[in-house]
Amino acid sequence: MADPSFVVQIYLDGSFRDVAADVRAIKIDVGRERVLDAFAAGSCRISLNNQDAKYGPLTGGTYSDAQWINAEVRVLVYLNGASQPTPLFRGFCDDIDVTYPDKTDSVLIVKASDGLSKLSRTELADDLNGATGNATFAEEVGSTRFTNVLDNAQVNYPNSSSPVDRSIDTSTITMAAQTVAQMNTLTYLAKLSQSEDGAIYCRHGLPGGATAVAAQRGNVLTYKKRYAPSTATGLTFGGSSTTTQTPPMTGLTTSFGQELLYTRGVYAGSTGNDQEYRENVIGEPAYGIRTIVRRNLLNLNDTDVKEACTNFVALHSTPSLRVKNLTCKPRAMTEAQAEKVAKLGVWDGFSVRFRPAGSATDLLEVVRCEGVRHDITPKDWTMRLSTSGSGASQFFILDSEIDGLLDTNKLAP
Repeated sequence: MADPSFVVQIYLDGSFRDVAADVRAIKIDVGRERVLDAFAAGSCRISLNNQDAKYGPLTGGTYSDAQWINAEVRVLVYLNGASQPTPLFRGFCDDIDVTYPDKTDSVLIVKASDGLSKLSRTELADDLNGATGNATFAEEVGSTRFTNVLDNAQVNYPNSSSPVDRSIDTSTITMAAQTVAQMNTLTYLAKLSQSEDGAIYCRHGLPGGATAVAAQRGNVLTYKKRYAPSTATGLTFGGSSTTTQTPPMTGLTTSFGQELLYTRGVYAGSTGNDQEYRENVIGEPAYGIRTIVRRNLLNLNDTDVKEACTNFVALHSTPSLRVKNLTCKPRAMTEAQAEKVAKLGVWDGFSVRFRPAGSATDLLEVVRCEGVRHDITPKDWTMRLSTSGSGASQFFILDSEIDGLLDTNKLAP
């Protein structure tokens, strides 16, 4: 049985304060539910025992007059004798609530969010003392555009002197030159992500189960290029073994329906010309016209826009069984298993083996992590992983450890 040691830190009065001894509950929610959703800011909610008024503002306690808003918040865990902890969440305090359930009790609730929330509070513009305030970008690939957005003087996040807080794939998709008229940064990045047909999110945990080092504390603003392969972890949930690579799970939800079903696409890039693709051999005759529309994309070339449209519809023109989410209990695992599982985050690839009730045959699904939720109390720890099937997000990739299985991926059209 795993015996995790949690570290919960809040930057108060000039240094990080470990408040783990007062924690009653922690809820962390990062990523997204499914592959077509936009990534939202990750959130963390920490309930602290405040019976001695240590944390409540205006009560005269130890941290009553500390600056809470924008204070950095970290949740980490030590497992398996690791010299450095695994980051579960890193962000900044948005709000604190003090509750008084009865006359003898008090609970402080800390609400924090990650870097995407900070981006939502900035605006893309040049020096506001300039003539227009608009931000101007040259013709450039998506990853360069992403870097230039982050380095914009009115954004400046994460600080360019801290590269450990950024992870940017090198893109080959060219975006047109553009002047942006004072647009919300996160709104613009959502359009950039859609134009790349990739992803922009904050990474918590450690990709592929990497070894934790002192500089890694989560909240890594990440740019994934088009067709970026899943990060292999080697994990298979649902195995009967106690080996490190086969952690147990407590339940899963599958989905088979229309939520990821499209038979027609209409895309338009910088030229404004609609590029259409219809899957009218199998998809439309069987399931009718189901159209996804993506206009005002940033892409320079219509050829690129048409390819993105074609590939999207080809991936989603027939319904497929997918593992929607799974739950597990790291405390019920071995230390080695729990350490691996705790590191899971968005874009990690793993497998799920399960036998449906009434069946005599195991099913094996290859999936990619889209989101992670932690529910932690002093005696319990539940993880819920939202997933997508690898065939719902990209085509077969030859020799890929995760995305190269013909029984779960789709061949390119």
